[in-house]
Amino acid sequence: MKVKPVIYSMKPKYPDKYSIDINELMYYKPHRWMNKPLVISALSATILLSSCANELGITGSSDTTALVTSKTSNTTTLETSGTSNAMSFNIPIFFHGKGTGVIGCEVVNAPLFLTEEEAFAVISEELKLAGIEAIKNDKASSEVEVPVTNAYYEPGKEENKIVTSPQDFTYDAYTKIGTKYINIEFVSNDDYKNWENKNQGVWSSVEYLNLKGAAEALAKENNSVAAFYDPFTYYNYMETNVEMENTYDDEKEAHNASLEFLRSQVKDFMEWLKAEGVI
Repeated sequence: MKVKPVIYSMKPKYPDKYSIDINELMYYKPHRWMNKPLVISALSATILLSSCANELGITGSSDTTALVTSKTSNTTTLETSGTSNAMSFNIPIFFHGKGTGVIGCEVVNAPLFLTEEEAFAVISEELKLAGIEAIKNDKASSEVEVPVTNAYYEPGKEENKIVTSPQDFTYDAYTKIGTKYINIEFVSNDDYKNWENKNQGVWSSVEYLNLKGAAEALAKENNSVAAFYDPFTYYNYMETNVEMENTYDDEKEAHNASLEFLRSQVKDFMEWLKAEGVI
């Protein structure tokens, strides 16, 4: 075999250290690490010794540390604490059901949305199986980063990304696990409408709904929030046989599918809590 020089080399598909988003990476850190001071110390030292330290705004400390994601700036910093009770959760979204779709104009298949009562029943039933109680909430929290939605947008464009705005907000429910509180919110069609930007400047007979995206924004920008979303299914009520994603033969079938999608979201949440050592 004769060795020949490589004239053209393929660029690796994995991200390099210059292109990776460190803040995004920190958002998915395993929270079970928080209960292991040795692991946190090693992680802190690694960050401090890397070129990422200045970018993240991290300073050293001899105390036990916890990685906390800021609500407003979406950056990751180190917060010192003597106990694990100060740990802040950033709970990911668990994807079951498309959670996006279009209504109005030429969309002939009927949309199926779950009610808040139906959703709470499913969520509380699944939590109860693990010995966790979902308690309905009637008190508003201040400075909650609430999604600002837009029904008249072109999907995929960066400028149409869901942003958040700080305001007083009442979560649907909450639960207490040990000494830790977790807020619970089901992002419904009504929520999406209530959060809608009132100054969109345009109007259309077609509305694009991104319930999943709203749930992602709510969970990512606020600590200790378990956000679930309406799976958003359709059913063929006019027997038009129009092919649309997430469409079922009749209303009952679509309704049952949405309930099962939501149930799967909650089950994955419970598995996540177990994997993180919370329960």
